[in-house]
Formats: sequence, structure tokens, C-alpha cells
Amino acid sequence: MAFIFNILSGEKENFFLQIEIDSNKSFLELHNIIQSELNFDSSQMATIFLTNEHWEKEIEISQVDMGLEDDVYSEIILMEDTVIGEMLMQKKDKLIYVFDLFNDRALFVELFDINKKKIKKAKSLQSKGTIPEQVIFSEDILEENLNVDSFEDDFDDEFNDGMDFESLEGLDEYQ
Repeated sequence: MAFIFNILSGEKENFFLQIEIDSNKSFLELHNIIQSELNFDSSQMATIFLTNEHWEKEIEISQVDMGLEDDVYSEIILMEDTVIGEMLMQKKDKLIYVFDLFNDRALFVELFDINKKKIKKAKSLQSKGTIPEQVIFSEDILEENLNVDSFEDDFDDEFNDGMDFESLEGLDEYQ
């Protein structure tokens, strides 16, 4: 079966991409066609979340196993090992495709149609509007995500030892 996905951006309202891919293909192949159609740098990490009907993240499908899982009972689901048709069953199933992990920027992907034909290679059916930049290095986004003031407050004299985060005065006393 062929799945047709509609892909939208929350930050570029005129952006629209429609992709057709065989349901027996992996999420890695879906990732690759999205990257290719948007001319994104394939060296950048991405991840996919299956969501409920309200776009709330439920299951993560990772590009790589980062080995960060604390819970030994949690299974890492990898894009290359996961078949799209095994996770998505009906029209309107939703995904969030996070393409900028640092800034948590994403595309909204919805299964628009399912048809009986088999296709060998994924392809774009429609593309219009302004493509969102893959990675943004803006001071505003960095400040918003890092909250530098809060970070400094957390370290300023945490141990009540008279040392200040902004200086190394008195460091010799502690050696």
C-alpha cells in the first residue's frame, strides 16, 4: 500500500509538502525523503514522534541509539528497524518530525491517504511555500532555550562557601 503524507510547518504557514511512500518502507526512508525534498543537511540529527490526535508526543522513533535510556525495560525504537505500516494504521494518524533537536523545531506530518498501489520509490507529490531553515543559530533562541540568568543563579554560591560563580577569588583556599 502507498501512504500519502501531508507535511506542514508551524513556523512557515505557507509551507506544504506531500510525500508518497510505500507502507512497507522504514521510517528512515521517510526521514531520508523529507531531508532530500527540503535540501536539509543529512548530517543533522532528527527524530520522529508518533502522536495522538491532539499532537501530543507518545512514542519516539530515533534516528540512532544514543544509549541514554535509564529504564532497562524501555525499548529504543529505531527508524531503520521500524516499518511505517506497522506503526500507522489509518488516515489522520499523526507524527511530529523534529528536524532541529537543539531548538525543538519540527514539522507536523499527517497520514492523508492510503491507497492500494505499490510504489518502489518514495516521491514528493506537491511542494510549495517557504521551507523552514534546518538549523537556526539565533541569540534570541539560544537565550530562550538556555535561560542564562537562571543557569548562573543555580551555580552562584550553591554551597554557601563564599565563592562566586563570576570570579575565581579564593580558589587557592580550596586546593
